[in-house]
Amino acid sequence: MLILKSFYRQKSTKIYLAIITLIFTAILAVFSIRVYNINTANYNLRKSYLIFDAKKEDREKIEQIKDINNIIFGIKSTAYATHEEWEVFEEPNDLILMSNNNVTPNHAIGNFEASFLFEMYTSEVYLNEEHLEFTIDYYLEEKKEEGYSFLYISLNDFNNLNNKVSDYTYIVNLDKWLDKKKVISKLEKEIPSLTNLEEHEYNVRTLDYSLMNIILFTVLLVILSIIFIVVLIVNIKNILIDEHKKTRLYECLGFHKSTIKKYHSLEISSLILLSLIISSIIVGLAILLL
Repeated sequence: MLILKSFYRQKSTKIYLAIITLIFTAILAVFSIRVYNINTANYNLRKSYLIFDAKKEDREKIEQIKDINNIIFGIKSTAYATHEEWEVFEEPNDLILMSNNNVTPNHAIGNFEASFLFEMYTSEVYLNEEHLEFTIDYYLEEKKEEGYSFLYISLNDFNNLNNKVSDYTYIVNLDKWLDKKKVISKLEKEIPSLTNLEEHEYNVRTLDYSLMNIILFTVLLVILSIIFIVVLIVNIKNILIDEHKKTRLYECLGFHKSTIKKYHSLEISSLILLSLIISSIIVGLAILLL
């Protein structure tokens, strides 16, 4: 304890402490801002999703993938839209059929996207060349920017159609959209039947802005880390030079060289730890006040 007291009484030690604390504070501040941008981007992109086809029996495997937080599945059908005023116009569109206990048999409820198919055009729905007929009761008015068209159908109708297909179309949200590459890699590895994988990003402008900030703060973090390492090496070298007289004194008093090295290591370690604690308090208070 006396060794540390003597060490911190020195003016040079206080200067080293101030320099290391300043750089530590800058690193922690930049790191905190980078984490904030990552969390903000993931929050703003929480409605983004992956859509793909896979075997029905793969549903449990997909649900067990850690970074997926929500799964919607349905049967992919085809809606052929024809405009009444155009003599030749027929366009196939993917239409996903999902079960809903509140829908009666042979009826359906469409989402906002589906309303374009059935209100602006005359659309006929087919599944494996079988013509399907549903009376659409109404469309969901809220525009959720889903990017895909679907119909809610009764559980009875869904089960009847379910027996005629081997695949589902899955729509999955992720815990962290910025980790999508890792999730896609897991899906491709663990779900061999996966096909037609597409990414749909919600709030793309936010993504571009956040990625730019994340890259900027990552580069800044690397630069500060390099500066910190260089400054730390220089300071440690200076501390050992400053402590040279003490080293000679310890040797005269009969201390073993390994013990003297331990004392110096304790001094340097305590300096770094104290700098980290002070920096953490400064950044923590700044975050609370902002």
